[in-house]
Amino acid sequence: MNSRSTELESRIATLEGQLDKVTTSRDELLSVFNGLTIGVVVADIEHRSVVAVNPATTAMFGYSEQEMVGMPILNLHPEQAHARLASTFEALLREPNTLASAFPCCRRDGRVFYADIGASLAEYHGRSCAIGFFIDVTQRQQAQEALLAERDKLETVTQNAGVGIAIISPEYKTLWANSVLEDIFGDTLGQICYRA
Repeated sequence: MNSRSTELESRIATLEGQLDKVTTSRDELLSVFNGLTIGVVVADIEHRSVVAVNPATTAMFGYSEQEMVGMPILNLHPEQAHARLASTFEALLREPNTLASAFPCCRRDGRVFYADIGASLAEYHGRSCAIGFFIDVTQRQQAQEALLAERDKLETVTQNAGVGIAIISPEYKTLWANSVLEDIFGDTLGQICYRA
């Protein structure tokens, strides 16, 4: 009886040690999850609803964790993006390492922001889930839109200046010419425009 008791005590001590390791590992992973500066959304694939989020996600979207868990993923995006979301979600499921670039998302207050969204697949609490990684790229998107607007303005000015304008390389090759110059000389792109 004494050896049986000793064996059980040893087995219990071993199991308690293993439980401590699992608890420590779980706490460390939770700390990493909560400490990420990018948003992480775990979504149930079958129900297309949020299962878990990290604090960066709640800050990004403006909802509490309690409000987000159970929310349909459609609610994270503006209505005009819903059709695109369905095809993007399916594409991310087929090829999890793809990126949905500058995808429109919707904050709780209705303001739209843009995020690069990557995804991976995992089982989470017995459910097949997609894990979305959200990086807010609104400033980048706004800078690109401003740059395109400025380019369009410059194009309008150079094409309507009424004089020939060209960009010439140090080797005297035409790199770019406006339509006035092309009307006079034809297509000179890449040609030497000056000889000594």
